[in-house]
Amino acid sequence: MDFFTWLESLPVSQAILASIWFHPYLLVGHSIGMGTVVGIIFMLDLRVLGYAKTIPMRLFERCILLGWAGFGLNFVTGILMFMAYAHTLATNWTFDLKMLCILAGGISIWLLWRSLKDARTDAGDAVFSRGSKVIAIVSMVFWLGAIATGRLIAYTAPEGV
Repeated sequence: MDFFTWLESLPVSQAILASIWFHPYLLVGHSIGMGTVVGIIFMLDLRVLGYAKTIPMRLFERCILLGWAGFGLNFVTGILMFMAYAHTLATNWTFDLKMLCILAGGISIWLLWRSLKDARTDAGDAVFSRGSKVIAIVSMVFWLGAIATGRLIAYTAPEGV
């Protein structure tokens, strides 16, 4: 038995497939987590790009825990959905692209956060480098890509997910 078959045979995977409610609730949880994570990231990216200059950067240091909670929710719901459809998702190009976008988006946020150490002030008029602005744009592209490819999985999976 290969790894994906083993994942799909687990009781939790079978429960997801057998229940008419389990998978939809996972999707709702995944959407809430995504909205939280990407919403906070977009607010930060837009702040770096010059929008809402009156919002202090310290606010984002406080929101990071909420972002991590959303990421945790996405991680758990995503793993559970993957377990139920392991073979289908493992061979789906849009799933692979989604994972790549999430990885690249995570790296871009890490790079952005590092580049902002000097700009974190209570003043609303923090000045951001051109490099920070480029990273913010790249971050937005990757997170939009993750959302779009995640939605396309349902239409490109041979068995549907």
